[in-house]
Amino acid sequence: GLGGKVETTRALLNIANMNWAYSELFQNYDRRQLEAYLPPSLHTSESDGLLMHFAETHDNQRLAAHSPDYARMRTALAALCATRGAFGFANGVEWWATQKIDVHQRTSLNWGHPHNQVAAISRLNSLLSVHPAFFGGAQMRLIQQGTGNSLALRRQSPDGAAALLILINLDHAHPGQVSWQTGDAPVPSQGWLDLLSEKTVSATVNGDWAQVNLKPAEVLCLSAAAEDLTRLQAAEQAHPHLPDLIRQQCLRERALEAVAFYRGMQDVSDLDLERLAEDLAADPRRFCQQLNPAGGNLVSWQWPRDLRRTVMLPPRHFLLISAPAPFRVQVIAAACVLRQEDALPLAAGGYFVLLPPLTTPAEPQACELQLTVYQAARAAHAVGQLLLLPDGARLTVPTALARAELLDKHQLILGTNGRGGMLRAGVIWGALRSRYDALLAGNLSRDFPEDRRIMLTRCRAWLVYGGYSQDITVDREQAFLRDGQAGLWRFQVPFSHG
Repeated sequence: GLGGKVETTRALLNIANMNWAYSELFQNYDRRQLEAYLPPSLHTSESDGLLMHFAETHDNQRLAAHSPDYARMRTALAALCATRGAFGFANGVEWWATQKIDVHQRTSLNWGHPHNQVAAISRLNSLLSVHPAFFGGAQMRLIQQGTGNSLALRRQSPDGAAALLILINLDHAHPGQVSWQTGDAPVPSQGWLDLLSEKTVSATVNGDWAQVNLKPAEVLCLSAAAEDLTRLQAAEQAHPHLPDLIRQQCLRERALEAVAFYRGMQDVSDLDLERLAEDLAADPRRFCQQLNPAGGNLVSWQWPRDLRRTVMLPPRHFLLISAPAPFRVQVIAAACVLRQEDALPLAAGGYFVLLPPLTTPAEPQACELQLTVYQAARAAHAVGQLLLLPDGARLTVPTALARAELLDKHQLILGTNGRGGMLRAGVIWGALRSRYDALLAGNLSRDFPEDRRIMLTRCRAWLVYGGYSQDITVDREQAFLRDGQAGLWRFQVPFSHG
């Protein structure tokens, strides 16, 4: 909540570049107050930044302290008057908690109470997710007339093809009536279908006027289209997923983020954003290659296969994270969250996150990928390792080491032949610091690095001169030189006939 006057909230939303703020709906109770508050709040949501309707906050007494019916009505009011589905509530509203929230104490949430409005809130969430009259750009207008403490809100989809009539009795103690002119909301001959209770509702029509009687705290969400209820019920039975509208919006955002990285800030009015979104969902790797044919600059990380790997991420490379189920990922370095994203569905199945290149560190930086994967039976929590690499142009590797430098720290030579063959040996002759050290090893997998097959661990040698033999050891090593993919160890071996 940004607080203060409406002008203060607008200024903060614009000047401070904030995305949303609390609305003051929860502090407006009767018809007169809501008629004064709702229209300007809708204007602010469309012109300055989204105002989130909270049914209840810690500033006020619990809704259920009045009555469960009152709590249900106020929760539905916040949801059904929301812009772009932006509504919420304090913990415990779903369980009809009655103890006022004290931010310095642990008050009861009434958790798990058998009498609750969990199913009612679930229906509201589904309704806001699937009905176009709640999408961005929908038109909303209060149309109630006459007296009484009730609201009539007409909602219409952006294209005008779908409409809803919301009727709310704000009085939880007495029945009421709500009236409107039929020119503002026509009355269908077959009556409406209430998308909350699934019952049929009819109105009394007298000339150009219509009226519906309401029970105390009753809320109706009326539709003249039977398919609205069918779509709503199907959404409730389906596996939880992003609404299609939000999915497309997120895909467009990710696609534009990639375009901005590869091509810089430019006029994108000629881009087919829907086509870009489709290409990204079809194949993120190919999408990046199309934007940058020279390379693509993408590193892949797959759950759960890569949990046992430390994946290196070079500068200016995207990170493609994928899993068969929905997931959330955080990139964390030194207890700081560098990025957090929720996965988007792939067109062919599965889910992905395409992270743009992270800030290039001055030296290798270890990060964690903390994942929560929402599998069908339960959520799985896992941590992967990520190593951010510095810019190679800023790094130098010595190709020659004198004896004093050899003993300073553990240094390695790495030589590969591009076919899985590998030399990984310490520059200190004969030293084994790791089970992966080898003069000759092979990676036998065609697809990814795996445990090497060690064929020659180290070499011991002796020089024989004049009938005397001397072993070649680190005590006699004088220097090390790097020569292409090979290493040259130089020794000075003394021989004496004395």
